[in-house]
Amino acid sequence: MCQLISNVSSGTINYFKNRTFEVHFFWLLGFSSKYYAAYKIIAINKKKNQSVWLLNNVIFPIIVILSPYILTIISEHFHTIEFTKSFTAILIGGAISLLGINVLRTSSTIISEKLNYDNIPSEYTSKVTEIENEINTLKKRLTGWSWVLSVIGFLLYFIQTAQLINDTNNVVYWFLLGILIVLLLSLFFGRFISLMESNLFDREEFTKLLFSSLITQNNDYNDLALQLKNQGLL
Repeated sequence: MCQLISNVSSGTINYFKNRTFEVHFFWLLGFSSKYYAAYKIIAINKKKNQSVWLLNNVIFPIIVILSPYILTIISEHFHTIEFTKSFTAILIGGAISLLGINVLRTSSTIISEKLNYDNIPSEYTSKVTEIENEINTLKKRLTGWSWVLSVIGFLLYFIQTAQLINDTNNVVYWFLLGILIVLLLSLFFGRFISLMESNLFDREEFTKLLFSSLITQNNDYNDLALQLKNQGLL
């Protein structure tokens, strides 16, 4: 029994240590392992602008949204002004949902940009059409998720601004959880979309990795399909 618990514990640690959960997360969102690999490659390549993106799209806007709570603190302790909005009331005021929608819609302008293939290594020029098809498929899925989350965000925003949820009722916490989940997904897809900018192939080493990730795995699948067909299994 102790050995079983130890094995389960070790497996759980490795699951998170090796970040296997990320692969499963992508799978739940409808992205295969090759698109997960592509995301990791692109994200590492564009890591230098990650902190700037987070500051401008996440950190500063959230500080602005939560700043009115300072007035509540002043009101409670100094009684110089009358402002009694709770932290929860501020969170369900609609601004959080607007933040998610804004990140998605702003990022979506980038996804329509035409990629620059000028810096692609010569050995990959014959595969430009293949990589372009794969990237267009990825872009379409990202665009689809962007619209789905935008619509959900709009509905949540409408409910909040119409004040259909009472912040004194315990159900508000479930509603707030839903808002935060949609926000996190919106930020994830917003960041993913923003990575798909026109200078995607600006560094040779990452370009080679990206081509091998998106095309090689696809060829492996085709080879397997042909083998199964020859064996009469397809």
